[in-house]
Amino acid sequence: MAQAEVTLRVAEPLLFFLAPQRRAGPVVVRAGPTDSLGHLVESVGVPLPEVGRLLVAGRPADSRHRAGARDVVDVLPVLRPQTTPTDPPRFLLDVHLGALARRLRLLGLDAAYDNDATDDDLVRRAAAERRVLLTQDRGLLKRRAAVDALPDLQRPGGTGPQVGRRGRAA
Repeated sequence: MAQAEVTLRVAEPLLFFLAPQRRAGPVVVRAGPTDSLGHLVESVGVPLPEVGRLLVAGRPADSRHRAGARDVVDVLPVLRPQTTPTDPPRFLLDVHLGALARRLRLLGLDAAYDNDATDDDLVRRAAAERRVLLTQDRGLLKRRAAVDALPDLQRPGGTGPQVGRRGRAA
């Protein structure tokens, strides 16, 4: 069976997940008959927990929706309400960022670091202590279960963690 061409129009806040050569304009991908929109979005580098809405021809679609030939899909970012920032900001760094934790501490910033913490521990601690979680681990960003464990993250005035990649504010 022939593969369908699907056009992904990735919103500007999500472009940094794409390879540099794919950041200018829409991304055309080939989809097999069983490929879901979620699979196609992740195949270009955008983690599903960072995707708020998918629109096919302007209509909302689920990430499990099967891609059709010549579909045009808008990939929009998740809208997270900003929590009241701490002054100065407080960070929690995962196991990959020990050197960055030391440097942040040298600058006088509150940077917590535990190289034995699991991904679940990091997410819970970031929520409990209202810290910005910094990570280079795309697997951590892709863990929908970890994000779903924090129901107040999506509510206005919620106190859930802000999850972001190193060097990117989330």
